[in-house]
Amino acid sequence: MKYYIALIILLSFIIIAGCTENEGPDTDSAVAHETDVEEEKSDDKHVDTKDGKQQTENQPDNKAKNGSEGLFWKTINGKNTVYMLGSFHAGTEEMYPMNSYIEEAFLRSDYLVLEYDLTSDELETAFSKFTELQYLEEGELLEEHISEELYKDIQEVLPQVELTDKDIQNMKPWSVHLLLEQLWTQVKYDYNVGVEEYFIDKMSGSMVLKGLEAEFPPFVYDQLPEEEQEELLRWTVHVIKEGNEAIYDEAISYWMDGDSQAFANWVKDTYFSNDNLPEFQRLLLTERNEEVAESIIGFLEGDEESTYFVIAGAAHFFGPENIIQLLQDKGFEVE
Repeated sequence: MKYYIALIILLSFIIIAGCTENEGPDTDSAVAHETDVEEEKSDDKHVDTKDGKQQTENQPDNKAKNGSEGLFWKTINGKNTVYMLGSFHAGTEEMYPMNSYIEEAFLRSDYLVLEYDLTSDELETAFSKFTELQYLEEGELLEEHISEELYKDIQEVLPQVELTDKDIQNMKPWSVHLLLEQLWTQVKYDYNVGVEEYFIDKMSGSMVLKGLEAEFPPFVYDQLPEEEQEELLRWTVHVIKEGNEAIYDEAISYWMDGDSQAFANWVKDTYFSNDNLPEFQRLLLTERNEEVAESIIGFLEGDEESTYFVIAGAAHFFGPENIIQLLQDKGFEVE
């Protein structure tokens, strides 16, 4: 059971939250493809890939079939180009295809870059470490680390995600939060049609998969103070008790329309109206944004003269010290 639960969390790990309550998005730096990126739109029905092959792009007149606009940016330095797409790690079939200029940018890229390299030789070690981290010390119980009221609420929602108290009684609060969140997300959304999966399935034979972060992202949850772990768990339990299965529908709609301002406001209102999560914001957002931005700068300043298609959780491109802002602060022009 421990292996199974760790697998669920690892495969469905979501970092979608992004803004603080008191600071809105930098709208100048986080407006998706509303300027020069529009110029990349093409009516051509054939696209040359990096393999030199042609792929046909069918673009019907119907807006839904024309493809999602997404939250998309581009930055160039010399002969290096980095495309950046904000993602949902779980989604619906209605999200695809993407609009033609995004699909074409992908086909011309040398690298697909995700938050973490899923082909890494260290993945098995990371998985084993994560399995250990999510559980309390031997003899300790979850109910000893959270309030009595929250523990009772958890018992109420467990049947809705097909779990029992035995499944979670030895887990840390942050781990129960992630597990419940992912299982509840799967009621409405499918991780097999998340943005990363969509593009992994479209990779050409010559395209190389890379990662942005050195450390596997879920590890940072174990660094959260216990009161913040409990706060996250309380939020997730509340969502399940409310029976809100369509928690991401609004945000996905903004993403499909390419409405970055509406998406930024949704993130702010939905996830970071709580001032009791300062370490969550620092560890899961600010510090990770800095690491991702440094990796992207490395691509831009590299000697390979390559094109990179970067996919990261959409909220990392919004809010204070977001990826776009950090790149611009270093002097890079982002479209």
